[in-house]
Amino acid sequence: MAEELLRRIGRALGGSGELVEVSHVHASGISYSNIGDAGLEFILDLLAEGARARVFATFNPAGVVLDSKAVGEEDEYLLRDYEGQWRIIRSLLAMGFRFSATCIPYILRRPRRGEHLAWGESSAAATANMFFAAMTNKEAGPVTLLAAATGKTYLAGVHLGYPEPGIVFEAEPPRGIVEAGALGALVAQEARGTTPLVRLDGGWLTGLTGFRGFAAAYATYGPLVHGYLESVTPVTPRPPPGVPRQRITRRDLAEWIDEHSHLDPCSADLFFTGCPHRTLGEALSIVRFVERWRGRGFRMPVYVAVPGYYVSEPWWPRVRDYALRSGVRLLPGTCLVVAPLRGAVSSIATDSVKAAYYLPRRHGVRVALIGLEELARRCRGVPG
Repeated sequence: MAEELLRRIGRALGGSGELVEVSHVHASGISYSNIGDAGLEFILDLLAEGARARVFATFNPAGVVLDSKAVGEEDEYLLRDYEGQWRIIRSLLAMGFRFSATCIPYILRRPRRGEHLAWGESSAAATANMFFAAMTNKEAGPVTLLAAATGKTYLAGVHLGYPEPGIVFEAEPPRGIVEAGALGALVAQEARGTTPLVRLDGGWLTGLTGFRGFAAAYATYGPLVHGYLESVTPVTPRPPPGVPRQRITRRDLAEWIDEHSHLDPCSADLFFTGCPHRTLGEALSIVRFVERWRGRGFRMPVYVAVPGYYVSEPWWPRVRDYALRSGVRLLPGTCLVVAPLRGAVSSIATDSVKAAYYLPRRHGVRVALIGLEELARRCRGVPG
């Protein structure tokens, strides 16, 4: 039944109805605040019918913090529906999924060039295709569960091969996460569904951290999770003759950031980073930075989303408590985008262009796009 459903989906998307084997499934849409009891019942029905993961399988962030000791009393909203969320997670674990709760599954298993995946998280799919040269469409949550149960997905879209570039963007390189995200958003908006090739003056300067921000914004502001970033994408074809070209400058990035910021960042309730999730090393760097700037008058609460499986590591309690003492709340296994914020938080400063897109739409939150270092310098001495 699961294979037949995947065949039908493939035909509906223009494929032949054939299936292709996948190496890694990553399920999205597992936040209780998104799918509620109906989604939980769907997963429980699959489990009762004997569905089990046949390949390496991971899942996206949840709607609650997976360690109640990681946040303070004022963060009660991050623990709503705690039991319902854990029922979803336990059901996925019973199906054979790896305890993950993260939107960066490539830190658990690095994709190989040319291999087929079935990933539901758009930012991860774009990173898999454009950074690792793997092959995955952006899958709906139910499709990823069917793919896990069969070890296959429909042969359509990216699985048929990458198309030639249809537009070339020449750009000044972004200088941080916010500019990287703005570049991804601008490329997606200007490409209008055409496969882009991006060429940067002097190459890519912000590493995988910046690329994650680029890919997340690119997949948020456009329909595609594939494309080419020259000097980063392992397989970058030459564009055909006559392909249109467009220039993106740092001034364009600055204007885009300003247009999508809706408040003075110093007046925000909190600063949020971790969409996509931050790794342990990145999180510790942020904690140490905040620790230094607390002594210089920076008082804004800082929230950092990190992978959920960290809570099962023996070092987690020490890291969690160290962060809290330094004024940083690590949010294991969740993200403010999928958490129940409405009525609890009204304004957020963030370095994530993807979060800045979803927070106003999903939760009515006003946002300011800004990096943490700039925020600390600009807002020190402002009452927290």
